Amino acid sequence: MFGNYIGASNPRFFGGLDADALAFLTAAGITDATITNAINRLVKNYKGLGDLNNSVNLWNVTDRIIPLVGGTLTKCGYDLKTATKLYDFFGGMGVNSNGITGNGTNSYAKTGFIPSAGGLNYTLNSARFGVYCRTNVQEDSWVMGAFSTGVLDISNLLLRSTTNQTSSFVNINNNAFVISNSDSRGWFCANRIDSLNSKIIINTAISSGLRTSVNLTNREFYLMARNANGSDANYVSTQAAFFIMGGGLSDANLLLERTIIQAFQTDLGRAV
Repeated sequence: MFGNYIGASNPRFFGGLDADALAFLTAAGITDATITNAINRLVKNYKGLGDLNNSVNLWNVTDRIIPLVGGTLTKCGYDLKTATKLYDFFGGMGVNSNGITGNGTNSYAKTGFIPSAGGLNYTLNSARFGVYCRTNVQEDSWVMGAFSTGVLDISNLLLRSTTNQTSSFVNINNNAFVISNSDSRGWFCANRIDSLNSKIIINTAISSGLRTSVNLTNREFYLMARNANGSDANYVSTQAAFFIMGGGLSDANLLLERTIIQAFQTDLGRAV
């Protein structure tokens, strides 16, 4: 099945095809050699067993890894952490080997990921969610997240607004953390590791601001839009090539994760 896998002769793969990588590839029906090797390297590095990371286990503090590979919406609906199909796409979502592309009108994905449901690494004061975007688009829309109006708990990420700003909410109310930014390409991650501070990493630049945590949203995370108290809204037209959700990371580990994800995109020939 994986006859073109080259890990056995490539030292960066450290011991062959990882069991979790194999489970994902098998479930999604992916046999392509380039994707197989990229996924295997990604998993090994997330586990601290790879060529870019051989000491820090990021795998165990990450709840969802959505690599968006395979070139179809069905294959892109598989989650790497669980090796199961968790994501359903709606509206006119585009898809190819570079990932998924929103239409800015009605396309979005449901994830089943509800922060308040418990049993997750994602908690009130330890949380992160991120996206790898391949296109530079100005739009006042949210690439992922959810909020519920009853207790006003918000977790959303906006990449580049029409006023050249990146905004994030990480378990807070109506006081977004906003920084200046004029390019929506690359790795974006909203992060929290305590009750007081919210952070945004854009590629290798980390910014921090005082934003007190309030509540975990009881709404399901959406991708390529946001869940606005049970309704899809604020759709993006960007092209996404990766999503994650999980527990918060230190600055050093945020940068490490970005290095791992950038290498994954490079392995697939779709890095920006």
